[in-house]
Amino acid sequence: FKPDQGTPRSLNALRPGVQFSNGDAFSEPSWGFLYNSMPFAMSFSDMLLFLYKKDGINLAQGILDARNGTQVAFPVVSSTMQGSGYFPKPLGRPLCREGDAECLAHGNGIGLAGLCTSGWEIRYLNTPEDVLRKACDMLVGDGNNLKFSPPTGGVAPLKLMQNRSIQGFEFVTPVDDLQEFFPINADPPVLDCENELDDCTQNIGQIGARYAHYPGWHQPFLFSWMHIDKSVWEGLSEGQRLAIKFAAGHSVSKSHTTTESMQCQALRQMIDFNENTSQLNRDGSERDESARITVVPWREEDLETLREATTAHMESLMGPTGEAREFA
Repeated sequence: FKPDQGTPRSLNALRPGVQFSNGDAFSEPSWGFLYNSMPFAMSFSDMLLFLYKKDGINLAQGILDARNGTQVAFPVVSSTMQGSGYFPKPLGRPLCREGDAECLAHGNGIGLAGLCTSGWEIRYLNTPEDVLRKACDMLVGDGNNLKFSPPTGGVAPLKLMQNRSIQGFEFVTPVDDLQEFFPINADPPVLDCENELDDCTQNIGQIGARYAHYPGWHQPFLFSWMHIDKSVWEGLSEGQRLAIKFAAGHSVSKSHTTTESMQCQALRQMIDFNENTSQLNRDGSERDESARITVVPWREEDLETLREATTAHMESLMGPTGEAREFA
């Protein structure tokens, strides 16, 4: 389907909504909530129930229509929970391998308060960034010195890490992370990442961000939606429209199941990738610490703080009609 080029569009790959929509119809937070998962959103199974059994897709369409949208929208693909950050220190108690003295020395980790006062610059998507800012203000007040790098489209987090511009980031699922952030192991050892990403020679464990955090509180799942101009949609027969929606619904469930079946193996490959490999300095010389990726669960008390911050953030977005509270 070719879009009507005369219709105003908005392209935004960084917000929690879908990437291509009518400029006047896209709005947060209700649109982002119905398109995708927000921090601490409902589970994927509950979202499926909401969309397909509780009229959620029609509710989303009604929001677009009320905002003078000229498109029909429905979900076509989904994915699983993402990782919630690669950092140089664990925020909770890491699942250390036996004999990993550097890992074991971190004990229970630095916690959310430690992240807030670390002075690091990290890359997070906009809404989770807003929640982290709120949580840090709640925990440490003026002591909050955590900085954020804009999640600019086309700028790879790996390159920012290679250049030491940031100290941590979240990205996608283990399957995607394995492909994106482990280009090579230790040969050649010298870093050259000033020009093209292909010149980078250190993976994220070697750079130092060896602690992979879970669960993905910031994005428990992913939905991607298709937009079709109403003029095109209404030109199809009823049978064609039903067939398209049936195929889209099947694709949502199938893509989630397929993606989920691959995550454990990919995470294991990431964990084993830097076996017997040390972290490297920028010039390629070795540091006396393992580069092995290590899983870290967030502390329960920190997740509770993030939940409270999410609620506070969403309430701060509530408009005069109460729309944000109603839909988020």
